Amino acid sequence: MEQDTGGPTPQEDDILARAEKRCRQARQALDSLGLMERWSPYGKPVLVGAVRYGLAVAPDIDLEIYSENPQISHGFEVMAAVAQLPGVWKIRYSNELDRADQGLYWQIRFRMDDGEVWKVDNWLLAENHPQAHWNERLALALDRALTPETRRAILTIKEALSGQEGVHGIDIYQAVLERGVRSPESFLDWLRTKPTEPFNYWMPPGPVKQSLP
Repeated sequence: MEQDTGGPTPQEDDILARAEKRCRQARQALDSLGLMERWSPYGKPVLVGAVRYGLAVAPDIDLEIYSENPQISHGFEVMAAVAQLPGVWKIRYSNELDRADQGLYWQIRFRMDDGEVWKVDNWLLAENHPQAHWNERLALALDRALTPETRRAILTIKEALSGQEGVHGIDIYQAVLERGVRSPESFLDWLRTKPTEPFNYWMPPGPVKQSLP
């Protein structure tokens, strides 16, 4: 296990500031697209993923929408309105109901005023999905478990390995919080020893702060 060698350097503080800026940009994108409001008639939209955790590096946003009866037509009603908004230049759809993800998926590519393109993943899921609300429980568990030092470690690894194939945020969170990993090199060493699995449903140990449906 690697040990913390002291307080944050100016570069490490910049890492936290960059993540905060990313999260602000993500919420601006969500506001511009109006996705929370547009999805609300058809289910419960929930912000999940790195933006929700305050660990954003890439220009990616993840939404899950929980519905008693997910309908393809509902998603296309939302996307028909979104497609007309300035900055929206690509929307992709995939029916994954009979595959591992068990949901309906729409991906939006949205160009912000500064020219950067954000990817917004929208998953329309059934309330009885096998992993319903897992991402929300993970967010609450991370809220409890993360410290400024572990946030810096996670963001350092994510920035260094951004875009690298086979590197997933959940694996980084597990390596830092469970195994004490603190560098990109140590993370890659740990990842090589980790058993391969389709999904990683790791969760920081201990109770979350509140109950979920």
